[in-house]
Amino acid sequence: MISDLAIAYLFCGGAGAAAVALGALVGLALSRCRQHDRRVLAPTALARPLRAAHRCLQAGWCLVAFGALCLLIDLGRPERAHLLLAYPTSSLISVGSVALSLVLGLGGALALTGEVAHDYRTPLRRLLGIAVVPPALVLVVYTGVLLQWLATVALWSTPLLPALFSLSSLSAGCAVFTLTCVLVDPRVLRERVGTVVGWVEIALLTAEAVAVAAFCGWALSSSDAAASVRLLMLADGPLASWWWAGFAVAGVAAPLALCLLGRMGAARQVLSSLLAVAAVLSLVGSVTLRFSVVEAGQRPSFDDAALIRSLADDRALSLAEGVDGV
Repeated sequence: MISDLAIAYLFCGGAGAAAVALGALVGLALSRCRQHDRRVLAPTALARPLRAAHRCLQAGWCLVAFGALCLLIDLGRPERAHLLLAYPTSSLISVGSVALSLVLGLGGALALTGEVAHDYRTPLRRLLGIAVVPPALVLVVYTGVLLQWLATVALWSTPLLPALFSLSSLSAGCAVFTLTCVLVDPRVLRERVGTVVGWVEIALLTAEAVAVAAFCGWALSSSDAAASVRLLMLADGPLASWWWAGFAVAGVAAPLALCLLGRMGAARQVLSSLLAVAAVLSLVGSVTLRFSVVEAGQRPSFDDAALIRSLADDRALSLAEGVDGV
């Protein structure tokens, strides 16, 4: 059974790692602009997005650290967690543990050294910024692959699940960046960096909606009836309110609409408010997605028998109606 603490890790680890990677990439790109082309942005204007990128990295690191704490508590024997690093293997758990440790170590060093200078002009910060991105992206993907790895659960046994969770984590990372911009300096949202990240978030939310549709289509057409049954728990069962209201509407549709409105026609006075609401809803949807999918996959097996019979009866009825129509 996957506990609530493990679900918290799936969210915090994925969203936090995405925010760390985004903060590092934005900081590296802006520092390169400062070094090689001062005409792109004035040095004074660069200070604002650099500060926002640094705060995004720090917020992401805090999320990853909190997720790691939840995971350690959930293990029940946290004092033995170091064995995964002391004796690494090629297993998925070991890969995830190494990625988590690297993000915490490298990201922590960036978060601390950035208090002296937000940019990445020094060799040490440039090296740390480049080095932290790969393990952060590995951790983003790992939080979805971890569920697929549990092949005994029919609803999770598809590569569409890691894709869906990864897109959700990346959009949540963009949401963290938006919120840090609102807190640090809302003007960043109207500048080139904020605009680029905003359109990336729109693309990620759109891709997430497509991934959700593909995931649902796979589950409905799966040869394993248990996958269809589990999906029915989400669409029209005890988890329907979480799935539709918490994820589909509040977590994807509403943030996508608000981001489009903010980027295409909103007045400058309300832009930061619209994007802040969209960011909060996106984070809520990311949490709800993981809770809904995990809960649907680990419902007690004795519920499946009645649900599978009901599903089989519905399919038989639909087939009979089709035959009668012919």
